[in-house]
Amino acid sequence: MNFFFAKLFQEYKSDRLNDIAEDKITAYISLLCFMVFFGIYLVGSVFIENKLLLKRPEYGIIYTLVIFLLSIVSIYKFVRHKYITKQYIYILTAKYKKRKFNTFLLYFIAGFLPVFIILLGTTLTVLINGGEILNYPIQGLIK
Repeated sequence: MNFFFAKLFQEYKSDRLNDIAEDKITAYISLLCFMVFFGIYLVGSVFIENKLLLKRPEYGIIYTLVIFLLSIVSIYKFVRHKYITKQYIYILTAKYKKRKFNTFLLYFIAGFLPVFIILLGTTLTVLINGGEILNYPIQGLIK
């Protein structure tokens, strides 16, 4: 992934708007990290709501909102600190500068990867907790 992030950052820097390349790469990496976290969280939250919060489902909404907001802020701050403040993205860019990567493939992966992560997380949630996919009922592993 670091190779992918370095090439994407290098592409952002070569853009006309290279002054916001750090912000763009921070937002993209944070988005990916949040989607992975949310996919994992989704499985657990559905289980918690189904098993523990049967009598008060509104607590599940408040709980999810608080976790959602705290995770967005903390993931963004962590990624900003690791990649930008510590200059790690520049180290990666220098390390992979001589390697070539197709620009179309780079942008395709950058656009497809978040969608894939979200679909994977929701599919795993249904497979583990039960539900329905394309009008086909699925008995979950935890039921």
